[in-house]
Amino acid sequence: MIAAVFDCVVYVQAAINSDGPAAACVSLVESGQVKVYTSPSILAEVRETLSQQKLRRKFPHLTDERVESFLQQIGEIAELVHDVPAVFSLPRDPDDAMYVDLALVALAAFLVSRDKDLLSLMDDNEFRNAHPELTTIDPAAFLAHVRTAAAKERGDGVN
Repeated sequence: MIAAVFDCVVYVQAAINSDGPAAACVSLVESGQVKVYTSPSILAEVRETLSQQKLRRKFPHLTDERVESFLQQIGEIAELVHDVPAVFSLPRDPDDAMYVDLALVALAAFLVSRDKDLLSLMDDNEFRNAHPELTTIDPAAFLAHVRTAAAKERGDGVN
């Protein structure tokens, strides 16, 4: 099974738009095709972000009830990791290091994000050499990867 970590933006986009790529990533977890890891810090960031009045004004369907239901859903489908040691440093955006730390401790193959700092790690040779098992990828590319892997497993298109 593919193991992944989703960043806050992926969760927020999934809560906002149930038809978008981020929500499709969450659906992969619900269907058992992907195992996602999260931490109390990530869930707290998602809760805080989804509670911002600016976001709520822009997306009035983000009611307290919807946010709580969404967070409960994530709590039920994600593997919660409590002990996440800080081993990675990302000087240009220190708050994002927690996602890499979780991915490394969980042995996740993917860190799914739209954050440019996290995505740019794939262009960092030092990072790639230190962590060749971890790929940072945006939700649409992650969906394509999972779908391709599933098709190969089923033997679709194999001659």
